[in-house]
Amino acid sequence: MWPQNALTERLNIRWPILQAPMGWLSTPALAAAVSNAGGLGGIGMWGFSAEDAERRIAGFRQQSAGSLNVNYPLWPEPEITADTTELMRKRLQAHYDAKGLGAVPKPQGTASDVSSEHLAMSPDDVVPLLRLSSSDAHLS
Repeated sequence: MWPQNALTERLNIRWPILQAPMGWLSTPALAAAVSNAGGLGGIGMWGFSAEDAERRIAGFRQQSAGSLNVNYPLWPEPEITADTTELMRKRLQAHYDAKGLGAVPKPQGTASDVSSEHLAMSPDDVVPLLRLSSSDAHLS
């Protein structure tokens, strides 16, 4: 069958569909739904403490036995400043108001908040993958 290839075999998925791990927007429930449908669910860990990251993984595991991409964005020098954040939040607020979504959430943490506690929490069944581009590296 066409979807069976080295990628699907290595990731233990039925379909070559990979959900983007979009920080706090990618929930354990969304990742579980993708994995339960045969794809690779993903949850982003930008700004989450090791304890919160463990909770998010446990939430996924309660809903799925499928494969999971746990993504930590790593940048050498995060350049998201409070000024930049507030300007973007102000620009987005009109869109949130139009949809009745309330206040634009404030970002928490930084992209480089990967601590030794994060690294120590890796479950035994994790298959480490590394994706490199010219501007960043993502350890999934």
